[in-house]
Amino acid sequence: MNILNQIRQTWKSPLAAWTGCVFGATVPVATYLVAHYEAMTNPMLWGIVLGGLLVSAPTVYQWAEAAFQNKVKSLGFVMLLEGTMILSGIMAIALACLGLLVVINAVGAAACLARKDAVREKRVRTVRQTKVAA
Repeated sequence: MNILNQIRQTWKSPLAAWTGCVFGATVPVATYLVAHYEAMTNPMLWGIVLGGLLVSAPTVYQWAEAAFQNKVKSLGFVMLLEGTMILSGIMAIALACLGLLVVINAVGAAACLARKDAVREKRVRTVRQTKVAA
């Protein structure tokens, strides 16, 4: 599903949109905070940072590929955004990347939940119609 359709899909189910936003936004925020405030003094926490990047990167890649229509640019975009958020010492640019990652991951998760909810609703309607017809 392309970016615009994901955004449209989220508006159809407010509960899925809210839940997806919470789930999607948590990953980059937690990743940023652990990387910038905890992992420096406890290197074992870099594993948590890596986990956050593994959750976020595929969604960012999908969005970049939809926008750029180019695998190399998409990979570069993921590396730039995720890497800058984690490694940049310039807080303004790290926070800008964090904000964009929050939006991408929140909408991506919300769209996925909304799509699954729409399929479930369609099944429920079909079952109800079958029972009424019987």
